Amino acid sequence: MKWLFCILIVSPFLTCTNTNNLKVKDEVIKISEAYNKSICKTPYATKIIYSEKARHNGKYVMFNHATGYMLSMGYDCEIPIDNFNFLFTNFCKSFRKAEWLQYLKYLYASTPVKYQTDIAPGYNSAISCFRGFELHGPLDETSLSDFKYSELIRGNDGIKSLKFKTSIAYRNFEGTLFYNAENYRIFKIVLDRCDFYSDVFNKFDLANVTINYSYINNFCYLFSVGIDFSHQKLEQFITIQVLGQPSSPFVLDKNEWNNLSINDVCPIIEYNDKILPKSFSYGDIDTIRLDLETNGKNLEKQFFENNREVYYKYVLKDGSKSDEIGIDEYSKLKNKIIEKLKSL
Repeated sequence: MKWLFCILIVSPFLTCTNTNNLKVKDEVIKISEAYNKSICKTPYATKIIYSEKARHNGKYVMFNHATGYMLSMGYDCEIPIDNFNFLFTNFCKSFRKAEWLQYLKYLYASTPVKYQTDIAPGYNSAISCFRGFELHGPLDETSLSDFKYSELIRGNDGIKSLKFKTSIAYRNFEGTLFYNAENYRIFKIVLDRCDFYSDVFNKFDLANVTINYSYINNFCYLFSVGIDFSHQKLEQFITIQVLGQPSSPFVLDKNEWNNLSINDVCPIIEYNDKILPKSFSYGDIDTIRLDLETNGKNLEKQFFENNREVYYKYVLKDGSKSDEIGIDEYSKLKNKIIEKLKSL
């Protein structure tokens, strides 16, 4: 991400004669400047929890829960929107209901895929929402003039909020920024409209997105991102949440990163039944258990049966099959990365 342009570049903001609008736009410039100075742009790794669940007609049709690592390649990379990868050390994957798998028809209709056993996991689409907003939303100094701003509000706790809305047709970002009134550090962003790539429907659509940040040693890091997506009869919920402090600097060689990227797209499931997911105590887990029980097999039995399997397999229309790195190679890669993390 580029550093904030000087005030002369963004001075068209100041042509408005309305005093309140001038104040709001001046705040936006300061927020963007503070963000781009503090966001960690170097490679790092951090522990995370990833959770995904979906309902069709009000009934749960799939469930994922995993713990592991989120690894940042840094912001100086070939594909800026794709600079995060994931490595999971305990992955719980339920069986899929037919109501979930029926959506594979959208994949078959518009790609070379002839057959696939599951829809891709949603964590990459979730992190792409975050990065897309960073790169093209009001935090990017080159995009400030693409938005309208309003309703600057200061709370009793010293936190300010302001609303923003895209003013151009091809960018769908609309929501509220929450930030510190003294140093302009952002704590939270609530997006009522955000571009979201749906792996279910194989297209871009709109989702509700919530982004939270943490600050460590004056550096800003992503703390959590949550996706709430609804389309037709489907409701999908994806969450990524950081568990601890980041390990930085953390660098992988090109081969390690490439292999991690292959596994990131279609991970190998490793379920450790001795490490029970903490989220199993959250509100609707009993409903998830009830809806997803299949042929007398509860969630834990489903997790066990999916252990050491790839997330999905596919066959292309030309007969080509899945591109996977293999369980043994994946285990070596995972252990190597974890050893690197221990040394930091």
